Amino acid sequence: MSLSKTVRLTVVAADGLIKKDLFFKLPDPFAVVTVNGEQTHTTTVMKKTLNPYWNESFDLRVNSESVIAVQVFDQKKFKRKDQGFLGVVHIQVSSVIDLEAGGDEMLTLELKKSNANDAVQGELILNLSANINAPIQSRAEVLTSTISGNTGESSRPNSTVVHTTANEENEDLPSGWERRVDHLGRPYYVDHNTRTTSWKRPSRMAEEQASQTELERRQLNARGLPEQNSGQQVMSHNNDMTSAGSGPLPPGWEMRTSAEGRPYFVDHNTRTTTWVDPRRQQYISSIGPGPNLQVQPVSQLGPLPSGWEMRLTSTGRVYFVDHNTKTTTWDDPRLPSSLDQNVPQYKRDFRRKLIYFRSQPALRPVPGQCHLKIRREHIFEDAFAEVMRQAPADLKKRLMIKFDGEDGLDYGGVSREFFFVLSHEMFNPFYCLFEYSAHDNYTLQINPHSGINPEHLNYFRFIGRVVGLSVFHRRFLDAFFIVSFYKMVLNKKVLVADMESVDAEYHRSLMWILDNDITDVLDLTFSTDDDRFGEVVTVDLVPNGQNIEVTEENKKEYVNLITEWRIHRRVEEQFKAFKEGFNQLIPQELVNVFDERELELLIGGIAEIDVDDWKKHTDYRGYTEQDDVIQWFWKCIRSWDSEKKARLLQFTTGTSRIPVNGFKDLQGSDGPRRFTIEKSGEITQLPKAHTCFNRINMPPYKSYETLVAKLTMAVEETVGFGQEPYRQRASSFNHSIQHKPKSRRPSYDVITKKKSTPFLAIEQQSSTLIGHASSIDESFSDEEVPQKETKQKQKLYDDGSHSIYPPAPNKASATKRDQYGFLKSTQWITEEEHDEFENYYAPIMKRRSEKWKQLLNDHHQQWPPRSIKRYIRKGIPSELRGQAWLHYSGAKSKMESNQGIYNDLLKESNRLGSQNENLEIIERDLHRTFPENIRFKTITHGDTPEIIQSLKRVLLAFSLYSPSIGYCQSLNYIAGLLLLFMSEEEAFWSLVTLIHEILPPNIYDVTMEGANIDQNVLMHLVSERYPLVWNKISPNQTFWQCEEQMEGGMPACSLVTSHWFLTLFINILPIESVLRVWDCLFYDGQKVLFRVALGIFKLNESAILAVNDPLEVFQVIQNMPKRMIDCHQLIDSTYQQYAATTQLKDEEITDRRELFKKRRDERRRNIPVRNGKRKLIKRSTVRGAIIHRAKEARWYVERAKSVKK
Repeated sequence: MSLSKTVRLTVVAADGLIKKDLFFKLPDPFAVVTVNGEQTHTTTVMKKTLNPYWNESFDLRVNSESVIAVQVFDQKKFKRKDQGFLGVVHIQVSSVIDLEAGGDEMLTLELKKSNANDAVQGELILNLSANINAPIQSRAEVLTSTISGNTGESSRPNSTVVHTTANEENEDLPSGWERRVDHLGRPYYVDHNTRTTSWKRPSRMAEEQASQTELERRQLNARGLPEQNSGQQVMSHNNDMTSAGSGPLPPGWEMRTSAEGRPYFVDHNTRTTTWVDPRRQQYISSIGPGPNLQVQPVSQLGPLPSGWEMRLTSTGRVYFVDHNTKTTTWDDPRLPSSLDQNVPQYKRDFRRKLIYFRSQPALRPVPGQCHLKIRREHIFEDAFAEVMRQAPADLKKRLMIKFDGEDGLDYGGVSREFFFVLSHEMFNPFYCLFEYSAHDNYTLQINPHSGINPEHLNYFRFIGRVVGLSVFHRRFLDAFFIVSFYKMVLNKKVLVADMESVDAEYHRSLMWILDNDITDVLDLTFSTDDDRFGEVVTVDLVPNGQNIEVTEENKKEYVNLITEWRIHRRVEEQFKAFKEGFNQLIPQELVNVFDERELELLIGGIAEIDVDDWKKHTDYRGYTEQDDVIQWFWKCIRSWDSEKKARLLQFTTGTSRIPVNGFKDLQGSDGPRRFTIEKSGEITQLPKAHTCFNRINMPPYKSYETLVAKLTMAVEETVGFGQEPYRQRASSFNHSIQHKPKSRRPSYDVITKKKSTPFLAIEQQSSTLIGHASSIDESFSDEEVPQKETKQKQKLYDDGSHSIYPPAPNKASATKRDQYGFLKSTQWITEEEHDEFENYYAPIMKRRSEKWKQLLNDHHQQWPPRSIKRYIRKGIPSELRGQAWLHYSGAKSKMESNQGIYNDLLKESNRLGSQNENLEIIERDLHRTFPENIRFKTITHGDTPEIIQSLKRVLLAFSLYSPSIGYCQSLNYIAGLLLLFMSEEEAFWSLVTLIHEILPPNIYDVTMEGANIDQNVLMHLVSERYPLVWNKISPNQTFWQCEEQMEGGMPACSLVTSHWFLTLFINILPIESVLRVWDCLFYDGQKVLFRVALGIFKLNESAILAVNDPLEVFQVIQNMPKRMIDCHQLIDSTYQQYAATTQLKDEEITDRRELFKKRRDERRRNIPVRNGKRKLIKRSTVRGAIIHRAKEARWYVERAKSVKK
């Protein structure tokens, strides 16, 4: 039978508990102690802290097989399902102490999860002792004894009364002790020296052992708690800081009293003050692996940093108050931190300096937010404009980075990625601001010839600000500089040894000069040659240096001067600008606390990734460490090279760098947050990353190969931020949508990529009636909006068709109209011409329909097939067009990912009613949409066609979804055409995809700036590729002469071509040609608009060249597309026939667009500013300008008609 014995467990404290709620208060932790599920004891509740300090003891009856469990809970959530669980530790008694021999062990144990797989972090500090010869003193007793000092009431449950003998009662008490009796008649003893109580009567022997007892007590309360008595720990031993010592004060000391009556002490020798009585010296003891104990006075550490104060808890434990940041800590700021025993000393020193650095008032964030909106593709230019326009004080506010066109909310992850991407761009040698120090070394140095850019000093000020921003906001830059650059930042002198990191071969040459006699060997002078873009310039190192020879006597001076010139003097102007920007955010006196190596870690962190450390500090949600997916994940990471590991880290956290202390110091949105792998998603999906929370959502893949493939694609093929969808109503609906850009990785600080689901072939439908789309009732309630469908409509919908609205049952009128409801005969095309083309075109599309169905049936499991591009360019059958647009544009995926959002938008629109500023103009334009189309016509008086009602809802929903656009004329035509081929909700998501992801940016914004810049691009392409056409449309000016003018500089025909782009060729080309253009537009994107426009110019080049009057040229360009019924010829000219159109790429369009935007911005900066403010452009002003340009276009038309007559 095993020995049973009473032991005493002291629950000392917990450190670094997890904060589970991002937006709620700190937990109220308490601990529950059990032995084999019995003998339950509970500590008091500590309010609102992640580092509770209890120091409460419990007597437990245990044997060698007993297991003690200590669980920590949040009292606020104790009644919930998980009871606010914060972690648990289990102690096997026999593995800690020998019950027979006794013992006393201090334990620091990492909190573990329960079976619920909750997120847990932190440590629990315990003391287990088999030597219990004194009663337990509760926290309440200590507090009462400290405050009252004269009360005799105390109670201690679960304690044993220690009876004293008559001899002990008659024995004199030691100095400072007093005997008292509690309300039950039990005697207890008060030690006024230490302000503690005890049931046991003190003896002279106790007084003799005072020093040993004091040492043991201080070891328990020390800030560094030893683990298993190994390694070296630092502990502070001190007496009461404010109690009077014995004997006279040391020479030069004086005791004074504060206004509150608290005594403090003045050291006139060092001109410092302290609360510590110098007669009650404080000691620092270093306990090593051996039995020896070395004690030194804490005064050797020097005074506390400015603004710090040392205090004692009621139990005598030392803590420190930082009045600068109004925080408290157990750590002495003068001592190295209590890191793991195997942490290198340089990390200890760096962390100590970092704590001091972060605690200074100048590094304290300013209340408020600083919003920076950046385009990812132009991050350098946009960041320069945004950062430099802000005052330094505003940049100290919380950074809120917004990438244009992405929906990520910045809770830390977006800003981390911002600094990561920006550092890659602004340190790119392409800009001539920095250069690599050697061809085989990627450390950076300032380019001495950066002056080739006249604005280079402004850019260096900007870079200085960015580096300062990253340090201030605790972000890392993905760049390393030469060592001498960091020394220059710290105002340290550059040495010859620093040349090695700049030019190793040149350094060897300098060292050879120093180590050897150069008399009559080298012909050197105190000058050097500088190659400035092919021109060799001689630079004197000293006045008249060309005429001063380098000799054995002065060679050391020469080496120092040439080193100074190579590293510092030739980039002095640039570095001065850099320091100016850097010191606007980081004071020089604060950064000087670091050395150059530590400054490198402060700016860039650590690039080397330790997978073992990563795995050690990872939490799992829904998985356990033994699950196959987790094992495969770590196996995959270990198999990757360093570059790929860094890309995965950047994918999941926003940066490829880690803090000096490794993964345990990873930062989240609200402080340190461990890396987490969560079980989430379908096995067909890619992993998602929440960079703000250092979390990756990993679907439960079935094989190692699948996990590697999916993870590789997510890391290498995605970029950007989006948001996960939700169903609740939001105050701003456009923040709840998950976008699917073709070249971005959507995420909420979520990084993901979702492919469209394939669609299946459908049954053959009538060429004149493709079904009826479902509509949404206009009476919007809080419930789901009902669908109105007949059985016939439902069958067609279930078959997969997304239909046009059926015409009125009038056969006579139907023969004059095409299958879409438009009149066959127009001013430009006769009915006979239309029928002739239809007879030619219909059999082709019938064959295409069969091929499309075969393609879809063969590839419905692997979508899209490789041949999809060729099939699209040859035309999509009408009955499949709506579904095809939905799928390969990504609108289908977007709609499935955001179910319920459209209904929410409609409810919000109904709630706003007439308060929606776009309502009036939308209602005015509804009946102007396709007025000649039978499906948009009012059949009976007062009966609005259902498609018009659907159009109204789609436009209102879009105006709420995109408030920056609201409603713009021409959107009614685009949405109306979509409604001919798909249901109402599908039309809405297709419109969203078209405007936000496919078309050029900003063409529908209120300023119309994007549309104007696109016209510059088009006219530039025409002038380059069709110079004869350009000479007709602008006979008196070159393109650049037109472009130099701020407004109205482009030829008059740009009024026509801008209408082409805004309407996407609706009412410009015949309907079948429009649809063929749209087929390509949904797949190939914006370049289709430019290619088609160039194709129109090329196909009608002879007609343009045949006229000479500018007004006639204008009329030809306006009317020529309306005759282009042969859609095959138009698409061939766009993709196959003419090199001028087929070779046009997206990159070329983007480059030209950026060129013209930059030139326009530069000209605007030169416009005189009245009263210090630029005139704001109002919506009415823009609309007036559009109307004016339309009137101007009509004048050209009327003038052309009169000239012709």
